[in-house]
Amino acid sequence: MPAFILGLCGLTFLAFGLGFMVAPERLLGTLGPLTATPDLLTDLRAIYGGLNLGLGIGLLAALGRPALHRPALALTACTLGAVAVGRMIGVATTGFERDLTAIFLALESVGAAAAAVAWNRTKATT
Repeated sequence: MPAFILGLCGLTFLAFGLGFMVAPERLLGTLGPLTATPDLLTDLRAIYGGLNLGLGIGLLAALGRPALHRPALALTACTLGAVAVGRMIGVATTGFERDLTAIFLALESVGAAAAAVAWNRTKATT
């Protein structure tokens, strides 16, 4: 189970990271009407692209090293949990217009919970 969760989350982070690195304008359009200024596109590439890409590569690299499964699962649970909390705060304070927001919230919450369960079931190594 830990390897499956790490692999799935790693590939998902990698895909989002590559998508935002290569085509931030297209992915930005899924969020609604926003002005794609050069600074915004650079920020999307850096944060949505670079951060997701780095997480994805790190999680996939941990797949081949069982000693890293536990810390990688903890990182996954914390990251997805924090993203879900941020999305919940956004929804609670400003609402949402698209079903995509609810879908992402569900996926982030399930991913965080799955990583936390897998982390809890993985034997700690010293």
